[in-house]
Amino acid sequence: MNKTLQLLLTLVWISAGITTNTVYSDETTLGRVPETGVMSGSVSGPNKFTAAKVYAKNLDKNMLYMVYTNKGQYRMPNLMVGAYEIWSEHEKLRSEHSWIRIERSNKIIANFTLKKGPADPLTFNPRNTKADNAVSYDELYPPGVGRDIAERTCMTCHGQMHIPSFKFDKAAWNAMIDLMLDPN
Repeated sequence: MNKTLQLLLTLVWISAGITTNTVYSDETTLGRVPETGVMSGSVSGPNKFTAAKVYAKNLDKNMLYMVYTNKGQYRMPNLMVGAYEIWSEHEKLRSEHSWIRIERSNKIIANFTLKKGPADPLTFNPRNTKADNAVSYDELYPPGVGRDIAERTCMTCHGQMHIPSFKFDKAAWNAMIDLMLDPN
């Protein structure tokens, strides 16, 4: 077989593998958590904006998810099954709140239109923070077992600023952890 024919057959074989492989298809399962749903859609407003926030508050688990838009589009993967209150905002622009139910393997499309409105009380704002009390990551989270556990578990969903924004004693933290580990 000559080199041109070998090259042609190799290219056909590679392209056939890429187009049939699920990693490269639209319905990829890479990074998908089983028994969760996906919400996606668009956010529009009266003027151009960059990176609006889209919120989904799980009313069953009392968890707040937030993602930013990219060119007016957003995607929220791996939402746990349950009832949600959803809305979007950007600076002084707000959308109406609506309510949805996420089921296993559900794909919800929710589009938002922003209008001028008052600040939302459900929006996440850092608590107990002052501009002049910045510390290094190692000071805030000293290296050790506790930091390793927090990085693997809590910070995955809540981010690095969630834990320091609460001033709990040991009993309150244990109650919070028990709440997060409760499957119901």
